[in-house]
Amino acid sequence: MKQHIAHVKGNVAPCQKSTKDDQLRCRDAINEGKLKKKGKQAHDEALRSEVRFDTNENISIDTDEIENTFGSLREPYVIGPMDNFASTLNPEESLKSGKGKKVYINNAIRKERISTVKSFIGRWAYECAIPFHAFEKDSFKMMVEVIGQYGTGLPTPTSTYKSTYIYEYVESCIQEVGPEHVVQIVTDNATNNMGAAKLLKEKRPKIFRTSCATHTINLMLEGIGGLPRFKKVLDQEKQLTIFIYAHHKTLAMMRKFTNKRDIIRPGVTRFASAYLTLQSLSEKKEQLRHMFSSNKWEECKFSNAVKGRSSHTLVTGSTFWAGVVLCLKVFSPLVKVLRMVDADWKPSMGFVYGEIQKAKKEIIDALGGNKKAYEPIINIISKKMKGRLDSKLHLTAYLLNPYYHYKDPQLQHDPEVMDAVLEFFDTLFSGDLEMQKQVVTIELPKYKKKMDRFGRELAVKV
Repeated sequence: MKQHIAHVKGNVAPCQKSTKDDQLRCRDAINEGKLKKKGKQAHDEALRSEVRFDTNENISIDTDEIENTFGSLREPYVIGPMDNFASTLNPEESLKSGKGKKVYINNAIRKERISTVKSFIGRWAYECAIPFHAFEKDSFKMMVEVIGQYGTGLPTPTSTYKSTYIYEYVESCIQEVGPEHVVQIVTDNATNNMGAAKLLKEKRPKIFRTSCATHTINLMLEGIGGLPRFKKVLDQEKQLTIFIYAHHKTLAMMRKFTNKRDIIRPGVTRFASAYLTLQSLSEKKEQLRHMFSSNKWEECKFSNAVKGRSSHTLVTGSTFWAGVVLCLKVFSPLVKVLRMVDADWKPSMGFVYGEIQKAKKEIIDALGGNKKAYEPIINIISKKMKGRLDSKLHLTAYLLNPYYHYKDPQLQHDPEVMDAVLEFFDTLFSGDLEMQKQVVTIELPKYKKKMDRFGRELAVKV
């Protein structure tokens, strides 16, 4: 389109209606895009040039030991015509045998092999729920480069190595920032992160380790989604969307009936995507029912297929849609919290605990107060929350958030909350009894009683 408006020859006819100003702006946009692409290529080349076994100071590797074990570490060579008869990339065979011939790739047959490499990276990312934007990180590009320089047969890191490495990396960052400026370290609950956190606590007892709220809430949603009544609906949703998107004709038909709108919506996590797709299906219920009841569907060759008949029964019936409504009622309160903690527009620490309590109440209300229906769900939320999002740091932030405390002054009489607050100050000001006394006996009562600046209208009405 830009080339069309800018009168750039070669790919498209020039637009007869574009003004000189339009042409100039589009040419500038095209040139800017080219410059960005060149800049990105230069950046990536610079990254690759930094990753060398013999020069990279950031990677502690005994090159003599590696060369004695695996042979000399050479620069990649250019593949020639004879390499067409060489063995293809096959990491599964290499892993089985524990060894393999090094294969270095540059130009001649790299396209097919790059596709193979990307498919294995993609499979790993999908199975481990790695967000795809992680591939844009410089650290990932450097990792790929150093693996390529090493060759086949690279041993994977052990759990012990990964705890130790993460601890050393975090510790180096703390030293760079300054320990006095670090309050907490946030990680997910993977075993290696927990091991690193244990090592960190021994050296830095004043620094708190908290769980990633996004990861934890996603675990709650996945746990609830695994309950039979919800799993059935999610499986049916997956079955329907896969069938529609698997064929060009069904996909084109769906987009025609929904005014070119898709039913699949990506989210920040895999489960968030499933929720957003349920929401999208609910919004397009009538269009989809109309589609599966139309003459177009009857004329479609997939209408008589097993999956086609199953999808028709699903959409035109009422059971599936009732299940969709139930799922949205139960999942929505937690998805709201997920969106809040994943957003960058405001700090969420002071809201996590309070909003999860609110979500629990909303779920109970959505299920009509039926204990048999809500109890398994609340148990999952409480279990996943325990030790992760109800730490002394979370509870202190909860108490010190005027949004909750000034609406419900009874919070200061909650023994669980107050015990956590006292433990928090004992940790933060460890060994400094005067500071602990100042905060607990003077500053905290001022906040509770809305004295001094805490009594201002802005603070009270936050």
